[in-house]
Amino acid sequence: MCCHDSEQNATGDRKSRWPVSSPCAMASATIIQSALCRTTAKFRPSPSLFFFPGLRQQPVYDADELQRTSSGSWACFQWLQALKAGHEQIKGEYLRLQAAQVPSDYLVGEQEHQLHEGEWQWHSFMQKGVINKFFDMYCPATAAFLMGLQKDQQLMRSIPLSYAFFSTLKGGAKIAAHSAPANLRLRVHYPLIVPDGAGVADCGMRIGEQQLQWTEGQPLVFDDSFEHEVWNKTEQDRVVLLFDIWHPEITLPERAAIREMFAHAREQGWLK
Repeated sequence: MCCHDSEQNATGDRKSRWPVSSPCAMASATIIQSALCRTTAKFRPSPSLFFFPGLRQQPVYDADELQRTSSGSWACFQWLQALKAGHEQIKGEYLRLQAAQVPSDYLVGEQEHQLHEGEWQWHSFMQKGVINKFFDMYCPATAAFLMGLQKDQQLMRSIPLSYAFFSTLKGGAKIAAHSAPANLRLRVHYPLIVPDGAGVADCGMRIGEQQLQWTEGQPLVFDDSFEHEVWNKTEQDRVVLLFDIWHPEITLPERAAIREMFAHAREQGWLK
């Protein structure tokens, strides 16, 4: 499978040397072997299935800086302000969901490895690219926000690597170190409930070499193709709204080609 060369233009965007319609551009992502991705950093992006070359990659992005970006392919994070403005509504919908005792919809398939120890609850707007049509019955404002991201062609959907859900990590639970299967997305954590007085050693996350804490109402944007792990050693819940967006440097035609590729893989029975 061929992959295209790319370079950075004056605004920092990736641009292809190939016409978008050329075979090389349409097949610009390739299954990786570990030796093909070289870096001097201790931790590097390590997707286990699929690698799209030429993208800017770093473990964590400054959400405020992203929101201020006004040009190039990264000028697409204005929705962060709307997310923060809707904090009380989104948190209130999560609490109503819990009060209604809606069960967790997190399931581990027969051939899937369970990453967590302890209790980890999901209440999903989307799993594996498929939207849960019942979610907006309980959480209309949250659903409207996420559908707005989809309308703006930022929310990743229709491929099996895309998720959006309320993630509740119960006290004493942890998620083992792992990497995403692909580098096509950025993952967002929007913290709704954070254990009181907890330090990073008590409730936190490691992404690459960085240890991070959640702050209620402050979005965390990261590249989950870097190794990461999560822990909650407190007796309280940690709750975030988790959702996946397309990497901003993947163009709309490239996203369409990726969706078609995964659809074909499903039709052939290569993916469940």
